[in-house]
Amino acid sequence: EESSGNFIALKAMGKITAKDYDTLVPYLEMAIDREGPLCLFCDMSEFSGMEMAAMWRDLKFGIGHSRDFHRLAVVGGRKWMEWCVKLTAPLFKAEIICFGPGQAEEARTWLSN
Repeated sequence: EESSGNFIALKAMGKITAKDYDTLVPYLEMAIDREGPLCLFCDMSEFSGMEMAAMWRDLKFGIGHSRDFHRLAVVGGRKWMEWCVKLTAPLFKAEIICFGPGQAEEARTWLSN
């Protein structure tokens, strides 16, 4: 996915590991330092799961940077992912919306408004 300015696009493929966060966290922190609050587009259409250590890192990063995201669009996730987003959304300042498969353009439009 293409990222530009405060718009960051990510695509999760397969199972997310704690090692993936060794790359992702510095990238996001650099973008936050450079651009301020980010609009994050997450394509989860090829996501198959997450290690427990990765879940912990994700939650820790999200809470530590709860004010550093303006909007998050989660695209193509399964129904259980929507429930996870709804459950954790109150912990974050950002607006978070789940979009179904095939709604990537709608998600991008929402992020840009």
